[in-house]
Amino acid sequence: LLYLYTFLYLNFVQRRHLKILIILNVILLVLISNCYFNKIYFSERTYESTYQLLIQNHIELYEKIQQKDKFKNLNLENTCVGYCYLNPTKRWCWKLPSFPVWILSQMNHFNWQSVNSLHVGLFLLNAYLDSRLRSENIKAVVQILAMGENDVRSTPFCFLWMSVNDTYPIVVRARVMQIWQKAWDPRPNFYFPYLISCPLENGKVFPQYVTIENAQCPHGYSNLLPVVLPASVNPKRHTVVCVKGLDYSDDRSARLIEWIEANLLLGADRLAVYTYNVHPNMEKVLHYYQNKGYVLHVSSSLPGNQPHSAWQRSRFIALNSQQKRRNEILLYNDCLYRHLNSHIYILPIDLDELLVPIGGYRNWDEIVKFTTFKLHKTESNLSALCARNAFYFDQLSSGRGNLHISVPRRMHMLRHRFRSSQISNAGYYSKCFMRIDNVETAFNHFPFHKIRTALEPTLFFAAEVALKNHYKDACPKELTDDKCDKLMNDSIMDYNLAAFQQQLVHRFRKVCAELQFPTD
Repeated sequence: LLYLYTFLYLNFVQRRHLKILIILNVILLVLISNCYFNKIYFSERTYESTYQLLIQNHIELYEKIQQKDKFKNLNLENTCVGYCYLNPTKRWCWKLPSFPVWILSQMNHFNWQSVNSLHVGLFLLNAYLDSRLRSENIKAVVQILAMGENDVRSTPFCFLWMSVNDTYPIVVRARVMQIWQKAWDPRPNFYFPYLISCPLENGKVFPQYVTIENAQCPHGYSNLLPVVLPASVNPKRHTVVCVKGLDYSDDRSARLIEWIEANLLLGADRLAVYTYNVHPNMEKVLHYYQNKGYVLHVSSSLPGNQPHSAWQRSRFIALNSQQKRRNEILLYNDCLYRHLNSHIYILPIDLDELLVPIGGYRNWDEIVKFTTFKLHKTESNLSALCARNAFYFDQLSSGRGNLHISVPRRMHMLRHRFRSSQISNAGYYSKCFMRIDNVETAFNHFPFHKIRTALEPTLFFAAEVALKNHYKDACPKELTDDKCDKLMNDSIMDYNLAAFQQQLVHRFRKVCAELQFPTD
């Protein structure tokens, strides 16, 4: 192609046939673009297909292998106050820099804070006090959620400040865990989610701030995070629904209302909704529910050199599913740690999904209790209890004019009653109730790191007890054409929301009226 381009340039430009060269140049660029994007499409499809297979293998194989107790990796090595050690001699060195007041004064302007002393980018989001991890020496842990550029191989240090009046911090070595399985996708050049753990030996006095630096004896500090003590509720509420970063420029407010009301009706006590950019009407809906105490709305951004403007970010998210997935994992874990002391379960789920009790069960608490009893398990020892996936594709319910549906036209889930007869295998597209007391890090489809080893593996509801309805406009791109044809052509009517229709319609119309939206 380069040879052809050079030949055309030498022969046509010199003869001043610029129009011919421009036309040929455009044709050449179109051909190259088509080849490039076809390559992207097929590689993306192959990647997604392999990824889904590996996710299922994780549940089937990885959880059966005896895992090391991650808690035992925590230690209080080299803990000191006001001074730091020069390893390996452990000789006293200079006094540490004092509290970074300058960062405190600018903290409200930050969303992500960076660790400048590392050779790779490490961006800190939030820090939470975790009292679940206890031993003879360790009474609590400060857990920091971060995104790292490629692999973070060094072990940084935590500088823990009891108050803004402290002259010097407590220094402990951190433990760094990547919330990703390399077998799923070993490629570098991504931002990966991390959990950074700082152990505490005092169970009565907790730090108010934490700094992370690569050196034990830094010349200064580049970050300062407030340590959040998650709010306590006694008794704990049942389930908080966690929704990854929404990014919708079109108006999906009606679907959002129907979806929120359905989750509240089925057993959600709260919904934590993370957004990048959504339509103003959706913002209005989220504000409405937040004022009523049902929704926690968290505005989110991307770390590092990922786009920050709304248009560029939306484009980036749409075209980079691999990085998008890694970003979402951190938001799910932020949801987990925000609700450590207030809820029993988290349920990470999407706006086009709904976990539905069936077989006469009315809510999530009933199906959890029934299933644990039937499996001879105890709830306190669960790690996750998951529902299998059932696809409700748009075209399965379209064109059925003889089906009388007496629900508002703007309701989506209640109007889609036909699903693929084939229910996905356990592990494929499943979503889970994850027991907060037993999960250290969460993945989209199951717990990733568990608090201790002696816990139940990921368990599944019987398909006669619960399903995860998945309302999609088209077959997932990672599935082969044969599988998609089978899913699309072999369908049944399964209106498992019939028992909840009357209440859901009433609640939907009530909210729409209060927001001055159409109620039909």
